[in-house]
Amino acid sequence: MNSYICGYLGLWLALIGPSAYSAEISASEFVHREFVVEAALVSYAPGAGLERYETHSGGMADAGSTLGLGFRVDEIVASVTMKPRIEDGRLLVALEMEPQKSNQALGFEAQTLDVTDLKPAAIRLGADEHERVYQLNITPGVRVIDNTPRRLDIRTLYLENWRFPDSPILVNDRTYVGRMTCSQSPVATLDITGVASVEFSLCRMTDSQPWGVLDNGVVTLTNPDDNTTIQISNVANGGPHAVELPGGPYQVWVKWSAPTHTIEEHRQELVALRDRLRKEGELTADRADSFEKQLAAEPGPWVYSLGVRGFRKGERADESE
Repeated sequence: MNSYICGYLGLWLALIGPSAYSAEISASEFVHREFVVEAALVSYAPGAGLERYETHSGGMADAGSTLGLGFRVDEIVASVTMKPRIEDGRLLVALEMEPQKSNQALGFEAQTLDVTDLKPAAIRLGADEHERVYQLNITPGVRVIDNTPRRLDIRTLYLENWRFPDSPILVNDRTYVGRMTCSQSPVATLDITGVASVEFSLCRMTDSQPWGVLDNGVVTLTNPDDNTTIQISNVANGGPHAVELPGGPYQVWVKWSAPTHTIEEHRQELVALRDRLRKEGELTADRADSFEKQLAAEPGPWVYSLGVRGFRKGERADESE
Protein backbone atom coordinates (compact mmCIF):
# COMPACT_ATOMS: atom_id res chain seq x y z
CA MET A 1 0.00 0.00 0.00
CA ASN A 2 1.59 3.28 -1.04
CA SER A 3 1.54 6.50 0.94
CA TYR A 4 -1.12 8.11 -1.28
CA ILE A 5 -3.57 5.23 -0.68
CA CYS A 6 -2.71 5.20 3.02
CA GLY A 7 -3.35 8.95 3.21
CA TYR A 8 -6.76 8.53 1.60
CA LEU A 9 -7.68 5.64 3.90
CA GLY A 10 -6.40 7.52 6.93
CA LEU A 11 -8.68 10.47 6.19
CA TRP A 12 -11.65 8.21 5.42
CA LEU A 13 -11.19 6.28 8.66
CA ALA A 14 -10.94 9.48 10.66
CA LEU A 15 -14.31 10.56 9.28
CA ILE A 16 -16.23 7.32 9.83
CA GLY A 17 -14.73 6.38 13.16
CA PRO A 18 -12.46 3.61 14.51
CA SER A 19 -12.24 0.20 12.92
CA ALA A 20 -10.17 -2.94 13.11
CA TYR A 21 -7.97 -1.57 10.34
CA SER A 22 -7.27 1.72 12.10
CA ALA A 23 -6.29 -0.13 15.27
CA GLU A 24 -3.99 -2.38 13.30
CA ILE A 25 -2.29 0.40 11.32
CA SER A 26 -1.84 2.61 14.39
CA ALA A 27 -0.13 -0.21 16.24
CA SER A 28 2.56 -0.65 13.60
CA GLU A 29 5.96 0.79 14.49
CA PHE A 30 6.53 1.51 10.79
CA VAL A 31 3.44 3.68 10.27
CA HIS A 32 3.56 7.36 11.12
CA ARG A 33 0.41 9.52 11.13
CA GLU A 34 0.38 13.29 11.35
CA PHE A 35 -1.95 16.22 10.88
CA VAL A 36 -1.42 18.43 7.85
CA VAL A 37 -3.20 21.57 6.70
CA GLU A 38 -3.53 22.74 3.10
CA ALA A 39 -4.15 26.41 2.39
CA ALA A 40 -5.26 28.29 -0.72
CA LEU A 41 -5.39 32.09 -1.01
CA VAL A 42 -8.27 33.04 -3.33
CA SER A 43 -10.33 36.07 -4.26
CA TYR A 44 -13.77 36.62 -5.74
CA ALA A 45 -16.23 39.39 -6.56
CA PRO A 46 -19.53 38.72 -4.73
CA GLY A 47 -22.40 38.37 -7.18
CA ALA A 48 -20.12 38.25 -10.23
CA GLY A 49 -19.65 35.30 -12.56
CA LEU A 50 -17.29 32.35 -12.34
CA GLU A 51 -14.67 34.17 -14.42
CA ARG A 52 -14.10 36.59 -11.53
CA TYR A 53 -12.75 33.86 -9.22
CA GLU A 54 -8.97 33.68 -8.85
CA THR A 55 -6.51 31.45 -6.99
CA HIS A 56 -3.40 33.41 -6.03
CA SER A 57 -1.17 30.96 -4.12
CA GLY A 58 -1.25 27.95 -1.83
CA GLY A 59 0.71 25.35 0.09
CA MET A 60 0.75 22.82 2.89
CA ALA A 61 2.11 22.83 6.45
CA ASP A 62 2.33 20.26 9.23
CA ALA A 63 2.51 20.77 12.96
CA GLY A 64 5.46 22.92 13.96
CA SER A 65 5.98 24.50 10.54
CA THR A 66 4.89 27.85 9.12
CA LEU A 67 3.35 28.66 5.76
CA GLY A 68 3.33 32.27 4.54
CA LEU A 69 1.28 33.49 1.58
CA GLY A 70 1.72 37.00 0.24
CA PHE A 71 -0.95 39.09 -1.48
CA ARG A 72 -1.80 42.67 -2.45
CA VAL A 73 -5.05 44.54 -1.84
CA ASP A 74 -5.02 47.95 -3.55
CA GLU A 75 -1.91 49.64 -2.11
CA ILE A 76 -1.60 47.24 0.83
CA VAL A 77 1.02 44.50 0.52
CA ALA A 78 0.60 41.86 3.21
CA SER A 79 1.38 38.26 4.10
CA VAL A 80 -0.87 35.84 5.97
CA THR A 81 0.93 33.12 7.94
CA MET A 82 -0.48 29.77 9.00
CA LYS A 83 1.10 27.93 11.95
CA PRO A 84 -0.38 24.50 12.75
CA ARG A 85 0.44 22.99 16.16
CA ILE A 86 -0.65 20.10 18.35
CA GLU A 87 -1.90 20.99 21.83
CA ASP A 88 -3.39 18.34 24.15
CA GLY A 89 -4.00 16.12 21.14
CA ARG A 90 -5.88 18.87 19.31
CA LEU A 91 -4.93 20.35 15.93
CA LEU A 92 -4.81 24.13 16.24
CA VAL A 93 -4.01 26.58 13.45
CA ALA A 94 -2.82 30.09 14.30
CA LEU A 95 -3.44 32.72 11.63
CA GLU A 96 -1.59 36.04 11.63
CA MET A 97 -1.04 38.85 9.15
CA GLU A 98 2.05 40.98 8.62
CA PRO A 99 2.82 43.82 8.74
CA GLN A 100 0.72 44.62 11.79
CA LYS A 101 -0.74 47.81 10.27
CA SER A 102 -2.39 45.77 7.51
CA ASN A 103 -4.58 44.00 10.09
CA GLN A 104 -6.50 47.16 10.92
CA ALA A 105 -6.53 48.41 7.34
CA LEU A 106 -8.11 45.21 6.07
CA GLY A 107 -10.25 44.49 9.11
CA PHE A 108 -8.48 41.21 9.91
CA GLU A 109 -7.91 39.85 13.41
CA ALA A 110 -5.30 37.27 14.36
CA GLN A 111 -7.01 34.08 15.46
CA THR A 112 -6.48 30.43 16.34
CA LEU A 113 -8.76 27.73 14.92
CA ASP A 114 -9.40 24.25 16.31
CA VAL A 115 -9.70 22.00 13.26
CA THR A 116 -9.31 18.62 14.95
CA ASP A 117 -12.62 17.57 13.39
CA LEU A 118 -10.98 18.00 9.95
CA LYS A 119 -13.64 20.43 8.77
CA PRO A 120 -12.43 22.98 6.20
CA ALA A 121 -12.64 26.68 7.00
CA ALA A 122 -12.77 29.91 5.00
CA ILE A 123 -11.18 33.02 6.55
CA ARG A 124 -11.89 36.48 5.15
CA LEU A 125 -8.68 38.50 4.88
CA GLY A 126 -10.11 41.74 3.50
CA ALA A 127 -11.58 43.41 0.43
CA ASP A 128 -10.34 45.98 -2.11
CA GLU A 129 -11.99 49.21 -3.20
CA HIS A 130 -14.01 47.31 -5.82
CA GLU A 131 -15.34 44.95 -3.11
CA ARG A 132 -13.27 41.99 -4.34
CA VAL A 133 -12.94 39.68 -1.33
CA TYR A 134 -9.61 38.03 -0.45
CA GLN A 135 -10.03 34.76 1.42
CA LEU A 136 -7.89 31.99 2.88
CA ASN A 137 -9.34 28.50 2.47
CA ILE A 138 -7.81 25.92 4.81
CA THR A 139 -8.34 22.17 4.60
CA PRO A 140 -7.02 19.98 7.44
CA GLY A 141 -6.27 16.31 6.93
CA VAL A 142 -4.27 13.33 8.11
CA ARG A 143 -1.13 12.17 6.32
CA VAL A 144 -0.14 8.54 6.79
CA ILE A 145 3.43 7.52 5.99
CA ASP A 146 3.76 3.75 5.75
CA ASN A 147 7.37 2.51 5.88
CA THR A 148 6.43 -1.11 6.57
CA PRO A 149 9.13 -3.36 5.03
CA ARG A 150 7.80 -5.15 1.97
CA ARG A 151 8.81 -8.47 0.52
CA LEU A 152 10.72 -7.93 -2.70
CA ASP A 153 8.75 -9.06 -5.73
CA ILE A 154 10.79 -8.49 -8.87
CA ARG A 155 7.62 -8.53 -10.97
CA THR A 156 6.36 -5.32 -9.34
CA LEU A 157 9.45 -3.43 -10.55
CA TYR A 158 8.34 -3.85 -14.19
CA LEU A 159 11.94 -3.82 -15.40
CA GLU A 160 10.77 -4.84 -18.88
CA ASN A 161 9.09 -1.46 -19.31
CA TRP A 162 10.95 1.18 -21.30
CA ARG A 163 11.46 4.79 -20.30
CA PHE A 164 12.89 7.20 -22.86
CA PRO A 165 13.28 10.62 -21.18
CA ASP A 166 14.16 12.73 -24.24
CA SER A 167 16.58 10.09 -25.56
CA PRO A 168 18.77 10.98 -28.60
CA ILE A 169 18.59 8.66 -31.64
CA LEU A 170 21.52 8.04 -34.01
CA VAL A 171 21.55 6.07 -37.25
CA ASN A 172 24.77 4.31 -38.27
CA ASP A 173 26.67 5.95 -35.40
CA ARG A 174 26.72 9.37 -37.04
CA THR A 175 23.32 10.73 -38.17
CA TYR A 176 21.12 12.35 -35.55
CA VAL A 177 17.46 11.80 -36.49
CA GLY A 178 15.51 13.02 -33.42
CA ARG A 179 14.65 12.19 -29.82
CA MET A 180 12.44 9.64 -28.12
CA THR A 181 10.20 10.73 -25.25
CA CYS A 182 7.77 8.08 -23.95
CA SER A 183 7.60 5.44 -21.22
CA GLN A 184 5.86 2.79 -19.13
CA SER A 185 5.31 -0.07 -21.60
CA PRO A 186 7.37 -3.12 -22.66
CA VAL A 187 7.29 -2.71 -26.45
CA ALA A 188 8.85 0.36 -28.10
CA THR A 189 8.08 1.40 -31.67
CA LEU A 190 10.18 3.62 -33.92
CA ASP A 191 9.70 4.56 -37.58
CA ILE A 192 12.58 6.45 -39.25
CA THR A 193 12.07 7.73 -42.79
CA GLY A 194 14.24 5.97 -45.33
CA VAL A 195 15.79 3.70 -42.67
CA ALA A 196 13.46 1.25 -40.93
CA SER A 197 10.32 0.67 -38.91
CA VAL A 198 11.19 -1.28 -35.75
CA GLU A 199 9.50 -2.68 -32.67
CA PHE A 200 11.71 -3.90 -29.85
CA SER A 201 11.44 -5.37 -26.35
CA LEU A 202 13.48 -6.98 -23.61
CA CYS A 203 10.99 -9.87 -23.74
CA ARG A 204 11.06 -12.27 -26.67
CA MET A 205 8.23 -11.61 -29.09
CA THR A 206 6.84 -13.83 -31.82
CA ASP A 207 8.45 -13.14 -35.21
CA SER A 208 11.25 -11.16 -33.57
CA GLN A 209 15.01 -11.45 -33.94
CA PRO A 210 17.79 -11.06 -31.31
CA TRP A 211 19.17 -8.05 -33.15
CA GLY A 212 19.59 -5.66 -30.24
CA VAL A 213 21.33 -5.11 -26.92
CA LEU A 214 20.77 -2.82 -23.93
CA ASP A 215 23.99 -1.85 -22.21
CA ASN A 216 24.58 0.97 -19.70
CA GLY A 217 21.45 2.84 -20.74
CA VAL A 218 22.07 2.53 -24.49
CA VAL A 219 19.90 0.47 -26.86
CA THR A 220 21.64 -0.60 -30.06
CA LEU A 221 19.62 -2.30 -32.81
CA THR A 222 21.51 -3.81 -35.78
CA ASN A 223 20.16 -5.34 -38.97
CA PRO A 224 22.77 -7.94 -40.01
CA ASP A 225 21.50 -7.99 -43.60
CA ASP A 226 22.68 -4.45 -44.39
CA ASN A 227 24.55 -3.52 -41.15
CA THR A 228 22.20 -0.62 -40.45
CA THR A 229 22.33 0.43 -36.79
CA ILE A 230 19.90 2.46 -34.70
CA GLN A 231 21.22 3.65 -31.34
CA ILE A 232 19.15 5.22 -28.56
CA SER A 233 20.92 6.60 -25.48
CA ASN A 234 19.72 7.81 -22.06
CA VAL A 235 17.40 4.81 -21.64
CA ALA A 236 15.94 3.64 -18.32
CA ASN A 237 13.69 0.72 -17.33
CA GLY A 238 11.08 0.06 -14.69
CA GLY A 239 7.82 1.36 -13.30
CA PRO A 240 7.37 4.76 -11.64
CA HIS A 241 10.94 4.58 -10.29
CA ALA A 242 12.80 3.62 -13.46
CA VAL A 243 16.58 3.15 -13.36
CA GLU A 244 19.41 2.50 -15.77
CA LEU A 245 19.72 -1.29 -15.66
CA PRO A 246 23.09 -2.43 -14.29
CA GLY A 247 24.93 -5.58 -15.23
CA GLY A 248 24.29 -5.67 -19.00
CA PRO A 249 24.46 -6.16 -21.88
CA TYR A 250 20.90 -7.52 -22.12
CA GLN A 251 19.30 -9.08 -25.17
CA VAL A 252 16.77 -6.95 -27.04
CA TRP A 253 14.29 -8.63 -29.40
CA VAL A 254 13.51 -6.75 -32.60
CA LYS A 255 10.88 -6.78 -35.33
CA TRP A 256 12.54 -5.00 -38.24
CA SER A 257 10.66 -3.92 -41.36
CA ALA A 258 10.84 -1.32 -44.12
CA PRO A 259 10.04 2.30 -43.20
CA THR A 260 6.49 3.47 -43.85
CA HIS A 261 7.76 6.62 -45.63
CA THR A 262 10.73 7.53 -47.74
CA ILE A 263 12.71 10.66 -46.92
CA GLU A 264 11.26 12.51 -49.90
CA GLU A 265 7.68 11.50 -49.04
CA HIS A 266 8.12 12.86 -45.54
CA ARG A 267 9.73 16.03 -46.86
CA GLN A 268 6.74 16.62 -49.14
CA GLU A 269 4.39 16.09 -46.18
CA LEU A 270 6.32 18.66 -44.12
CA VAL A 271 6.18 21.22 -46.90
CA ALA A 272 2.46 20.64 -47.45
CA LEU A 273 1.70 20.90 -43.74
CA ARG A 274 3.77 24.09 -43.37
CA ASP A 275 2.01 25.68 -46.34
CA ARG A 276 -1.44 24.70 -45.05
CA LEU A 277 -0.78 26.15 -41.61
CA ARG A 278 0.52 29.36 -43.19
CA LYS A 279 -2.60 29.63 -45.37
CA GLU A 280 -4.88 29.07 -42.36
CA GLY A 281 -2.99 31.64 -40.28
CA GLU A 282 -1.84 29.05 -37.73
CA LEU A 283 1.88 29.03 -38.54
CA THR A 284 3.38 30.55 -35.40
CA ALA A 285 6.99 31.72 -35.29
CA ASP A 286 7.99 28.68 -33.23
CA ARG A 287 6.28 26.29 -35.66
CA ALA A 288 7.85 28.00 -38.66
CA ASP A 289 11.30 27.74 -37.07
CA SER A 290 10.75 24.03 -36.37
CA PHE A 291 9.73 23.37 -39.98
CA GLU A 292 12.74 25.24 -41.36
CA LYS A 293 15.16 23.35 -39.13
CA GLN A 294 13.77 19.98 -40.26
CA LEU A 295 13.73 20.92 -43.93
CA ALA A 296 17.28 22.27 -43.68
CA ALA A 297 18.39 18.78 -42.59
CA GLU A 298 17.78 17.47 -46.12
CA PRO A 299 18.07 14.73 -47.14
CA GLY A 300 17.09 13.53 -43.64
CA PRO A 301 16.39 10.95 -42.33
CA TRP A 302 13.86 11.96 -39.68
CA VAL A 303 11.85 10.19 -37.01
CA TYR A 304 8.39 9.78 -38.52
CA SER A 305 6.65 8.19 -35.53
CA LEU A 306 7.52 6.65 -32.17
CA GLY A 307 5.87 5.33 -29.03
CA VAL A 308 5.48 2.46 -26.57
CA ARG A 309 2.71 -0.11 -26.18
CA GLY A 310 1.79 -3.28 -24.34
CA PHE A 311 1.94 -6.81 -25.72
CA ARG A 312 -0.77 -7.90 -28.11
CA LYS A 313 -2.55 -11.18 -27.45
CA GLY A 314 -0.19 -14.08 -28.11
CA GLU A 315 2.70 -11.78 -29.00
CA ARG A 316 4.95 -12.52 -26.04
CA ALA A 317 6.81 -15.70 -26.97
CA ASP A 318 8.59 -16.18 -23.61
CA GLU A 319 5.41 -15.94 -21.50
CA SER A 320 5.54 -19.63 -20.57
CA GLU A 321 9.29 -19.74 -19.92
